[in-house]
Amino acid sequence: MDNKFKKIKYINKQKKQSVHVDASFNTGLIIIKNINHIHKLEKIKVQEKLHYVIVIRQKLNDILLEHLVKNYKFIDMHLTEENLCDEIIINYKKLIIHDYFKNIN
Repeated sequence: MDNKFKKIKYINKQKKQSVHVDASFNTGLIIIKNINHIHKLEKIKVQEKLHYVIVIRQKLNDILLEHLVKNYKFIDMHLTEENLCDEIIINYKKLIIHDYFKNIN
């Protein structure tokens, strides 16, 4: 099974389990097309009271920059794509159980 599908399955499992135990587990699905806007995640996570942030973004060519983005503290899970198009975004929106969605350009 592809690593992305394992991640999606894990996210959905956690979300479903939180409902069974009446725990608050607000998940945010955020698309970042321009990595220069990554600083907006902190404000979104606090304002929307998100416990878990999933970011879908295009894979970066610069290894150092990719490493820095992967270790950004306000992102809980990364789903990277070589070519991030609208069709891929729609598919992720359908597959992942989320409470909040934002497309940051």
